[in-house]
Amino acid sequence: KYVFLFLFTDMLLFSKQIKSRQYKFQRTMPLAPLKVEIVPANDDNKFAFRLLNGVEELLLYSTTEAERRAWLEAFPSARQMHASMHTAQTP
Repeated sequence: KYVFLFLFTDMLLFSKQIKSRQYKFQRTMPLAPLKVEIVPANDDNKFAFRLLNGVEELLLYSTTEAERRAWLEAFPSARQMHASMHTAQTP
């Protein structure tokens, strides 16, 4: 099934598309404890990656290597942006 992900600086939001540009909320996952791992390619999943948060494990599939790489780079970037925003707001 297709899941649409929206990455924010502090969480990952999961949704399903119900119409063009309309999505139904499914759940969120905080970024702080999240680990992201590349899944080795095989015949069934060439561009997969795994999300682990200490409680559960989710296996996600990208359609291309470039898309997977973009996701893998986006997670640390979002965390860094969140940290810099938090640091800037701390007196």
